[in-house]
Amino acid sequence: MPYSIAARPSQGVLTICVEGRWPSADPDSIIDEIFGLWKKEGRGSLLVDLRAMDDEPTISGDFWLAKAFAERGYHSVGGIAVLDRVERKDANDFFSLASWNRGLRFCFFYESEREALEWLRSSGEDG
Repeated sequence: MPYSIAARPSQGVLTICVEGRWPSADPDSIIDEIFGLWKKEGRGSLLVDLRAMDDEPTISGDFWLAKAFAERGYHSVGGIAVLDRVERKDANDFFSLASWNRGLRFCFFYESEREALEWLRSSGEDG
């Protein structure tokens, strides 16, 4: 099943929920779509919910994704909170490191949307 994206703006946070299959053959499409929605909705904080997404991350794929996010200007988003399933934590730890090395601020959460929102609020306050 291909992926679908739903966006929900609320109180300065754009929550984007992704369902379906990660487009491994064309990840540019989902990266561009998320960034486009963020720009359209007013450029607030960004929370991406990937818990309903099917994905089999790889080290090389995550390295490329961090590069792609940086090339598309995700630096302007500031901090990006991501909700995901705990079984992808090891892959997410690598992606987070690769992203931070490119000046991007991704932080992954596995239990609580509330914690992700608190992190977004605090990352906005201290830059």
